[in-house]
Amino acid sequence: MTILTPNELREHVETDLSDAALFRILSAAEQRIVDVAGEHPAGTLSEYIDRIGALSPPTRRIYLARKIATVVEIRERDFLDDDETTLASDDWRKTGSREIVRLREGTNSRLYWAPFVAVDYTAVDDMALRRQAQIDLAKIALANEGYQRGTSGDFSFTGPDLKAASDAALAPLRGGGRAWPLA
Repeated sequence: MTILTPNELREHVETDLSDAALFRILSAAEQRIVDVAGEHPAGTLSEYIDRIGALSPPTRRIYLARKIATVVEIRERDFLDDDETTLASDDWRKTGSREIVRLREGTNSRLYWAPFVAVDYTAVDDMALRRQAQIDLAKIALANEGYQRGTSGDFSFTGPDLKAASDAALAPLRGGGRAWPLA
């Protein structure tokens, strides 16, 4: 099942293509969206940040892959075989749409994040952006004539830059990726 149905797409474009053909275009567009922004989350997400594998210096800030609506729980530990410590809300602060800062004061005070951090959170709903991206990508696919440049006599044609148009359609969803800390 794609984000939009062929009939919903027809509300935005005029085409004689069959439902099956539109479904293939919509499926390809949805795959591009998933490649850029990940699967659309249902409920609570969990991200595990392993700072040992990144060989990074201690940091007070971590960045999650998606924009945070609410943080459910944060756990950290120093070694893989250690018990996890569940942090209290006074141990951290959400400072940006994807950023969480470790506080020096609090119930489990610490200057930096432990090497292993697990964050359970609810992401901001981006379904409206996904719908618009799928419409835009489908329009690009439908407008593609199969060639970029051509000349016939005095007439010359230069088609749109499909990669740039696709990147522009996906731009509002970008900024995700793997969670990673910055110093």
